[in-house]
Amino acid sequence: MKEIESVFTSLRSFIHQRTPLQEEEWEIIKAHFHYQEAKANEHLLEEGRVCENLYYLYEGMMRFYVWKDGVDRTKFFAYPAYFFTSQASFHSQKSATENIQCLEDCRYLAISFKDRDWLKA
Repeated sequence: MKEIESVFTSLRSFIHQRTPLQEEEWEIIKAHFHYQEAKANEHLLEEGRVCENLYYLYEGMMRFYVWKDGVDRTKFFAYPAYFFTSQASFHSQKSATENIQCLEDCRYLAISFKDRDWLKA
């Protein structure tokens, strides 16, 4: 449980560097994020599926890639402490044109599109 708390502490620090939060604000935000883990080579998103989450990477490394002319082409990598998602798919809630793959065992937080919109309101 202490390990999971360190993931949330990292997220809070990341947010605090950009905007200070009152304790009550933090607790509301924290309640909408969910701790998750994935093994190396697992995919968080595959082309053709809708990206339903915004992620905060705490540990591990991920890669974004597309298939073009039958070749796997890496677009970029995500490292800790970093927010990431399939921007176009997440914001439009339409099918993704890219894949998100764990290159290492990863620990991260996820917030759904619905919960993110609720927090923005």
